[in-house]
Amino acid sequence: MNFKLKNMNRQKSYFVKFVFLIFSLLSFYQATACRYTVREIGYTDLGNTDFYLYMFVNDDTEKEVLEGFQQIGYAVLLDSNVKISIVNIDRETEHPALKYINLKNRKRDLLEILFISPFGKAKLISKQISFEKDEFWEMMESLVNSDIRAKMNAELVKSYGALLLVEGSNPIENARVREIAKKAIEEILLITKSMAKPVDLPVRLYEIPYEKRGSEEILLWSLGVSLLDEAPSLVTLFGRGRMMGKALKGNEINTKEVFKLLSIIGADCECGLEKKWILGSTVPLRWSMNTRSILTKELGFDVENPMVKSEMSQILSINLPVIEKISTTTYVNSLERLEASNQNQDFDNEFSTNTIILYSFLSLVLLIGSIVGILFYRKRY
Repeated sequence: MNFKLKNMNRQKSYFVKFVFLIFSLLSFYQATACRYTVREIGYTDLGNTDFYLYMFVNDDTEKEVLEGFQQIGYAVLLDSNVKISIVNIDRETEHPALKYINLKNRKRDLLEILFISPFGKAKLISKQISFEKDEFWEMMESLVNSDIRAKMNAELVKSYGALLLVEGSNPIENARVREIAKKAIEEILLITKSMAKPVDLPVRLYEIPYEKRGSEEILLWSLGVSLLDEAPSLVTLFGRGRMMGKALKGNEINTKEVFKLLSIIGADCECGLEKKWILGSTVPLRWSMNTRSILTKELGFDVENPMVKSEMSQILSINLPVIEKISTTTYVNSLERLEASNQNQDFDNEFSTNTIILYSFLSLVLLIGSIVGILFYRKRY
């Protein structure tokens, strides 16, 4: 009796092992394929997204000033990608942020506020003697909020991506760039439903009038656009306010180039792009828990889930070469793909057919093997 029971348990063990093998191999194809698009990864925080606001003080700075700066910073910047830090120049003589300020002939009671981007670009925000809470509150608010960023914060979660037109001084040139942006948006919407993950969301077009550039100074600084530029600029944005590539300026702006940048947003994360493309530089803005909740519903998963972030990090840890001619890769949609849609469709169909045949053959072999194995062990025992 014990011998039969032992044999039955052994049969069950073998059966479980065979079933596990089947499901492991059947899921191999899916496991090796990238689960995320560039757009989806762009919503998560995988490093290089935080801006830092430094206040330089010394041993003579009043405690009230230090506490006030921290309290205002916590209240205003809580849901943003801006972190605050106080640097005491008398004690932290080796602090890396000190290289951005001039310590020679510096007044002892001076309060210097410095804003530093994730990639080390610095901007002096304030240099003053007194500490006024209202002024500091307004200053910190301007770092993460403006008319354009308020719209972006509400709409990026329900957008494929966005284009930001920063007008120049020439109305005719502004009109030319505006038409290019609209044309590229029309073109990209023709193929978003046939991408790796179909997307049925709009591409937003934001505009900053030339005479209102000053009100968006921090945003433009983070995008690499100078207030002194006379030519218009066009910036491609996606995810949590990330830039795709660089800001295009003047004659660099054409439909083909803009379409190329937009198309990368919908590409698989395994498309051969280097990290600097997938994790482009960000803009300083708020990203609240409510925004995160809406995004989770839109995507179907939480980009801040530790397991999701871990998987994304592993994907991005693979060193991939930069694709210099993005439009030639089959992983990224481009104008050439639209023009040669029939050829690419044939390729996609052939690839899909071959994959299905291989997948089906493997499944059949595993199934037959499992049945034979089970019958063999039942007969033997």
